[in-house]
Amino acid sequence: MKFSIIIVNYNTTDFLKNCLDSILSKPFHSEFEILAVDNNSDDGKFSKLKDEYLNIKMFERKVNDGFGAGCNFGASKAIGKYLIFLNPDTVVCIDDFIKMADVLECNHDIGVISPVFTDFNGIPVYSYNKFPNFEWEFNEFLGKGNDKVEKRLMSDKRILEKSAEPMRVDWVSGACLMIRTDLFRKLNGFDENYFLYYEDTDLQYRAKKEGSSSALLPNITVKHFVNSSVKSDEGENVYYYHLNRSKMIFFYNNYNFIKRNIFRLLAISGIILRITALNFRKRYSEKKNKKYKQYIRSLNIYLSGRNKLLKSKLSY
Repeated sequence: MKFSIIIVNYNTTDFLKNCLDSILSKPFHSEFEILAVDNNSDDGKFSKLKDEYLNIKMFERKVNDGFGAGCNFGASKAIGKYLIFLNPDTVVCIDDFIKMADVLECNHDIGVISPVFTDFNGIPVYSYNKFPNFEWEFNEFLGKGNDKVEKRLMSDKRILEKSAEPMRVDWVSGACLMIRTDLFRKLNGFDENYFLYYEDTDLQYRAKKEGSSSALLPNITVKHFVNSSVKSDEGENVYYYHLNRSKMIFFYNNYNFIKRNIFRLLAISGIILRITALNFRKRYSEKKNKKYKQYIRSLNIYLSGRNKLLKSKLSY
Protein backbone atom coordinates (compact mmCIF):
# COMPACT_ATOMS: atom_id res chain seq x y z
CA MET A 1 0.00 0.00 0.00
CA LYS A 2 1.47 3.36 -1.04
CA PHE A 3 -1.06 5.91 0.21
CA SER A 4 -3.19 6.17 3.35
CA ILE A 5 -5.75 8.98 3.27
CA ILE A 6 -6.82 9.90 6.81
CA ILE A 7 -9.88 12.11 7.32
CA VAL A 8 -10.96 13.21 10.80
CA ASN A 9 -14.62 14.15 11.15
CA TYR A 10 -16.47 16.07 13.83
CA ASN A 11 -20.04 17.06 12.98
CA THR A 12 -19.03 17.69 9.36
CA THR A 13 -20.47 14.52 7.83
CA ASP A 14 -22.14 16.35 4.93
CA PHE A 15 -18.77 17.81 3.96
CA LEU A 16 -17.15 14.41 4.50
CA LYS A 17 -19.57 12.80 2.05
CA ASN A 18 -18.70 15.38 -0.62
CA CYS A 19 -15.00 14.84 0.06
CA LEU A 20 -15.30 11.06 -0.28
CA ASP A 21 -17.31 11.43 -3.46
CA SER A 22 -14.59 13.64 -4.95
CA ILE A 23 -11.95 11.02 -4.12
CA LEU A 24 -14.06 8.24 -5.59
CA SER A 25 -15.12 10.20 -8.70
CA LYS A 26 -12.33 8.46 -10.62
CA PRO A 27 -11.57 4.73 -10.68
CA PHE A 28 -9.99 4.01 -7.33
CA HIS A 29 -6.32 3.02 -7.31
CA SER A 30 -5.51 -0.20 -5.49
CA GLU A 31 -2.53 1.47 -3.83
CA PHE A 32 -4.81 3.79 -1.83
CA GLU A 33 -6.67 3.19 1.39
CA ILE A 34 -9.08 5.64 3.01
CA LEU A 35 -9.54 5.83 6.77
CA ALA A 36 -12.36 8.02 8.08
CA VAL A 37 -12.12 8.73 11.81
CA ASP A 38 -15.06 10.24 13.69
CA ASN A 39 -14.20 12.15 16.88
CA ASN A 40 -17.43 11.40 18.75
CA SER A 41 -19.75 13.56 16.64
CA ASP A 42 -23.15 14.18 18.18
CA ASP A 43 -25.11 14.67 14.93
CA GLY A 44 -25.66 10.92 14.46
CA LYS A 45 -24.78 10.98 10.77
CA PHE A 46 -21.39 9.30 10.58
CA SER A 47 -22.51 5.74 11.32
CA LYS A 48 -24.97 5.90 8.41
CA LEU A 49 -22.08 6.25 5.96
CA LYS A 50 -20.73 2.77 6.68
CA ASP A 51 -23.28 1.05 4.44
CA GLU A 52 -22.76 3.62 1.67
CA TYR A 53 -18.96 3.47 1.48
CA LEU A 54 -18.10 -0.18 1.91
CA ASN A 55 -14.47 0.10 0.78
CA ILE A 56 -13.58 2.81 3.29
CA LYS A 57 -12.33 2.00 6.77
CA MET A 58 -14.64 3.75 9.23
CA PHE A 59 -13.71 4.30 12.87
CA GLU A 60 -16.05 5.76 15.51
CA ARG A 61 -14.18 7.01 18.55
CA LYS A 62 -15.88 7.60 21.89
CA VAL A 63 -13.98 10.80 22.66
CA ASN A 64 -13.27 14.10 20.96
CA ASP A 65 -9.75 14.85 22.14
CA GLY A 66 -8.73 16.99 19.20
CA PHE A 67 -7.72 16.96 15.56
CA GLY A 68 -4.17 15.76 16.18
CA ALA A 69 -5.32 12.87 18.36
CA GLY A 70 -7.83 11.80 15.72
CA CYS A 71 -5.13 11.94 13.04
CA ASN A 72 -2.75 9.90 15.20
CA PHE A 73 -5.46 7.29 15.71
CA GLY A 74 -5.97 7.03 11.95
CA ALA A 75 -2.22 6.86 11.36
CA SER A 76 -1.91 4.00 13.84
CA LYS A 77 -4.25 1.97 11.59
CA ALA A 78 -2.61 3.02 8.31
CA ILE A 79 -0.22 0.91 6.25
CA GLY A 80 0.75 3.30 3.44
CA LYS A 81 4.21 4.58 2.58
CA TYR A 82 2.76 8.08 2.59
CA LEU A 83 0.14 9.49 4.96
CA ILE A 84 -2.30 12.07 3.61
CA PHE A 85 -4.17 14.05 6.26
CA LEU A 86 -7.23 15.55 4.66
CA ASN A 87 -9.95 17.79 6.06
CA PRO A 88 -13.51 16.66 5.32
CA ASP A 89 -14.32 20.13 3.95
CA THR A 90 -12.10 19.67 0.90
CA VAL A 91 -12.73 18.58 -2.68
CA VAL A 92 -9.79 16.73 -4.22
CA CYS A 93 -8.62 14.75 -7.22
CA ILE A 94 -6.90 11.49 -6.30
CA ASP A 95 -4.45 11.80 -9.21
CA ASP A 96 -2.98 14.88 -7.52
CA PHE A 97 -1.76 12.77 -4.63
CA ILE A 98 0.29 10.68 -7.05
CA LYS A 99 1.89 13.87 -8.41
CA MET A 100 2.67 15.04 -4.87
CA ALA A 101 4.31 11.70 -4.08
CA ASP A 102 6.40 11.96 -7.26
CA VAL A 103 7.85 15.21 -5.89
CA LEU A 104 8.77 13.49 -2.63
CA GLU A 105 10.39 10.64 -4.56
CA CYS A 106 12.58 13.13 -6.46
CA ASN A 107 13.36 15.45 -3.51
CA HIS A 108 14.59 13.50 -0.53
CA ASP A 109 15.02 16.63 1.61
CA ILE A 110 11.24 17.26 1.48
CA GLY A 111 9.27 15.35 4.09
CA VAL A 112 5.95 17.21 3.97
CA ILE A 113 4.10 18.52 0.93
CA SER A 114 0.78 20.22 0.29
CA PRO A 115 -1.18 21.72 -2.63
CA VAL A 116 -2.36 25.30 -2.87
CA PHE A 117 -5.84 25.79 -1.39
CA THR A 118 -8.53 27.69 -3.23
CA ASP A 119 -12.02 28.80 -2.33
CA PHE A 120 -14.93 27.39 -4.33
CA ASN A 121 -14.44 30.16 -6.90
CA GLY A 122 -10.92 28.97 -7.59
CA ILE A 123 -9.22 31.90 -5.81
CA PRO A 124 -6.05 30.90 -3.89
CA VAL A 125 -6.48 31.20 -0.13
CA TYR A 126 -4.09 31.04 2.83
CA SER A 127 -2.09 27.83 2.46
CA TYR A 128 1.33 28.30 4.09
CA ASN A 129 3.43 30.64 6.20
CA LYS A 130 6.64 31.18 8.08
CA PHE A 131 6.88 29.89 11.61
CA PRO A 132 5.37 32.39 14.12
CA ASN A 133 7.45 35.55 13.94
CA PHE A 134 7.54 39.16 15.13
CA GLU A 135 5.80 40.65 12.07
CA TRP A 136 2.79 38.36 12.49
CA GLU A 137 2.53 38.83 16.25
CA PHE A 138 2.97 42.61 16.01
CA ASN A 139 0.08 42.81 13.54
CA GLU A 140 -2.01 40.76 15.96
CA PHE A 141 -1.03 43.17 18.76
CA LEU A 142 -2.25 46.10 16.68
CA GLY A 143 -5.53 44.29 16.11
CA LYS A 144 -5.41 44.84 12.36
CA GLY A 145 -5.01 41.18 11.49
CA ASN A 146 -2.69 39.67 8.94
CA ASP A 147 -4.80 39.88 5.80
CA LYS A 148 -2.05 41.78 3.98
CA VAL A 149 0.56 39.20 4.97
CA GLU A 150 -1.67 36.37 3.76
CA LYS A 151 -2.36 38.20 0.50
CA ARG A 152 1.37 38.74 -0.01
CA LEU A 153 2.09 35.07 0.60
CA MET A 154 -0.56 33.94 -1.86
CA SER A 155 0.58 36.49 -4.49
CA ASP A 156 3.93 34.77 -4.86
CA LYS A 157 4.82 34.62 -8.56
CA ARG A 158 5.27 30.85 -8.41
CA ILE A 159 1.71 30.41 -7.15
CA LEU A 160 0.21 32.77 -9.71
CA GLU A 161 2.06 31.01 -12.52
CA LYS A 162 1.25 27.55 -11.09
CA SER A 163 4.86 26.44 -11.13
CA ALA A 164 5.59 22.72 -11.15
CA GLU A 165 8.61 23.32 -8.93
CA PRO A 166 8.00 22.78 -5.19
CA MET A 167 8.26 25.89 -3.00
CA ARG A 168 10.26 25.24 0.17
CA VAL A 169 8.36 26.91 3.02
CA ASP A 170 8.34 26.76 6.81
CA TRP A 171 4.95 25.08 7.09
CA VAL A 172 1.90 24.15 5.03
CA SER A 173 -1.68 23.76 6.17
CA GLY A 174 -2.76 20.46 7.65
CA ALA A 175 -6.04 20.59 5.71
CA CYS A 176 -4.35 18.53 2.98
CA LEU A 177 -0.91 17.41 4.05
CA MET A 178 1.16 14.50 2.74
CA ILE A 179 4.03 13.26 4.90
CA ARG A 180 6.39 10.33 4.67
CA THR A 181 5.12 7.68 7.07
CA ASP A 182 8.59 6.93 8.44
CA LEU A 183 9.09 10.62 9.23
CA PHE A 184 5.69 10.84 10.94
CA ARG A 185 6.52 7.83 13.09
CA LYS A 186 9.96 9.22 13.91
CA LEU A 187 8.31 12.44 15.15
CA ASN A 188 5.75 10.45 17.18
CA GLY A 189 2.98 12.05 15.14
CA PHE A 190 1.04 15.14 16.10
CA ASP A 191 1.44 16.51 19.60
CA GLU A 192 -1.89 15.64 21.22
CA ASN A 193 -1.61 18.47 23.74
CA TYR A 194 -3.04 20.68 21.00
CA PHE A 195 -6.78 20.42 20.43
CA LEU A 196 -7.22 22.54 17.31
CA TYR A 197 -4.71 24.63 15.35
CA TYR A 198 -0.91 24.78 15.38
CA GLU A 199 -0.52 21.00 15.58
CA ASP A 200 0.47 21.00 11.89
CA THR A 201 2.90 23.89 12.42
CA ASP A 202 4.42 22.16 15.43
CA LEU A 203 4.86 18.90 13.50
CA GLN A 204 6.69 20.67 10.70
CA TYR A 205 8.82 22.68 13.10
CA ARG A 206 10.03 19.41 14.61
CA ALA A 207 10.49 17.90 11.14
CA LYS A 208 12.69 20.81 10.11
CA LYS A 209 14.88 20.25 13.19
CA GLU A 210 15.34 16.70 11.88
CA GLY A 211 16.52 18.08 8.53
CA SER A 212 13.25 17.53 6.65
CA SER A 213 11.65 20.51 4.92
CA SER A 214 8.08 21.32 3.92
CA ALA A 215 6.97 22.32 0.45
CA LEU A 216 3.99 23.80 -1.36
CA LEU A 217 3.22 22.54 -4.86
CA PRO A 218 1.77 25.50 -6.82
CA ASN A 219 0.53 23.53 -9.84
CA ILE A 220 -1.89 21.48 -7.73
CA THR A 221 -4.95 23.02 -6.09
CA VAL A 222 -7.53 21.71 -3.64
CA LYS A 223 -10.83 23.39 -2.84
CA HIS A 224 -11.23 24.08 0.85
CA PHE A 225 -14.23 25.32 2.80
CA VAL A 226 -12.42 26.98 5.72
CA ASN A 227 -13.34 26.32 9.39
CA SER A 228 -16.42 24.27 8.60
CA SER A 229 -16.49 22.72 12.09
CA VAL A 230 -16.79 26.08 13.87
CA LYS A 231 -19.42 27.88 11.77
CA SER A 232 -21.59 29.29 14.57
CA ASP A 233 -21.45 31.82 17.39
CA GLU A 234 -20.42 29.07 19.78
CA GLY A 235 -17.97 27.85 17.17
CA GLU A 236 -16.42 31.31 17.05
CA ASN A 237 -15.79 31.14 20.80
CA VAL A 238 -14.19 27.70 20.41
CA TYR A 239 -12.09 29.00 17.51
CA TYR A 240 -10.60 31.93 19.42
CA TYR A 241 -10.07 29.91 22.57
CA HIS A 242 -8.18 27.09 20.91
CA LEU A 243 -6.31 29.33 18.47
CA ASN A 244 -4.81 31.31 21.35
CA ARG A 245 -4.30 28.29 23.57
CA SER A 246 -2.52 26.38 20.81
CA LYS A 247 -0.36 29.35 19.90
CA MET A 248 0.87 29.65 23.48
CA ILE A 249 1.59 25.91 23.65
CA PHE A 250 3.61 26.24 20.44
CA PHE A 251 5.65 29.02 22.06
CA TYR A 252 6.27 26.89 25.14
CA ASN A 253 7.26 23.88 23.06
CA ASN A 254 9.55 25.56 20.58
CA TYR A 255 10.77 29.02 21.60
CA ASN A 256 13.16 30.09 24.32
CA PHE A 257 12.15 32.10 27.38
CA ILE A 258 12.93 35.54 25.91
CA LYS A 259 11.27 35.02 22.52
CA ARG A 260 8.26 33.30 24.06
CA ASN A 261 7.63 36.10 26.53
CA ILE A 262 8.08 38.89 23.98
CA PHE A 263 5.26 37.30 22.00
CA ARG A 264 3.26 36.72 25.17
CA LEU A 265 3.55 40.39 26.19
CA LEU A 266 2.51 41.50 22.71
CA ALA A 267 -0.59 39.30 22.93
CA ILE A 268 -1.51 40.49 26.44
CA SER A 269 -1.04 44.15 25.46
CA GLY A 270 -3.12 43.68 22.31
CA ILE A 271 -6.00 42.07 24.23
CA ILE A 272 -5.99 44.82 26.86
CA LEU A 273 -6.01 47.39 24.05
CA ARG A 274 -9.05 45.73 22.46
CA ILE A 275 -10.90 45.49 25.78
CA THR A 276 -10.29 49.20 26.34
CA ALA A 277 -11.54 50.07 22.85
CA LEU A 278 -14.55 47.74 22.94
CA ASN A 279 -17.06 50.45 23.86
CA PHE A 280 -16.01 52.47 20.81
CA ARG A 281 -16.15 49.70 18.22
CA LYS A 282 -19.50 49.90 16.42
CA ARG A 283 -19.05 46.53 14.70
CA TYR A 284 -19.39 44.83 18.10
CA SER A 285 -22.20 46.99 19.48
CA GLU A 286 -24.71 44.11 19.40
CA LYS A 287 -22.38 41.46 20.83
CA LYS A 288 -20.24 43.45 23.21
CA ASN A 289 -20.63 41.02 26.09
CA LYS A 290 -19.67 38.06 23.94
CA LYS A 291 -16.52 39.78 22.70
CA TYR A 292 -15.62 40.86 26.24
CA LYS A 293 -15.83 37.23 27.40
CA GLN A 294 -13.71 36.12 24.45
CA TYR A 295 -11.04 38.69 25.30
CA ILE A 296 -10.97 37.76 29.00
CA ARG A 297 -10.74 34.07 28.15
CA SER A 298 -7.86 34.78 25.77
CA LEU A 299 -6.14 36.98 28.34
CA ASN A 300 -6.27 34.15 30.88
CA ILE A 301 -4.60 31.86 28.36
CA TYR A 302 -1.59 34.17 28.00
CA LEU A 303 -1.37 34.62 31.75
CA SER A 304 -1.32 30.85 32.34
CA GLY A 305 1.72 28.67 32.85
CA ARG A 306 2.42 25.67 30.66
CA ASN A 307 0.98 23.06 33.03
CA LYS A 308 -2.30 24.92 33.39
CA LEU A 309 -2.56 25.29 29.61
CA LEU A 310 -2.06 21.59 29.03
CA LYS A 311 -4.72 20.70 31.61
CA SER A 312 -7.19 23.07 29.94
CA LYS A 313 -7.38 21.07 26.69
CA LEU A 314 -11.07 20.18 26.98
CA SER A 315 -12.14 22.82 29.49
CA TYR A 316 -13.70 25.36 27.12
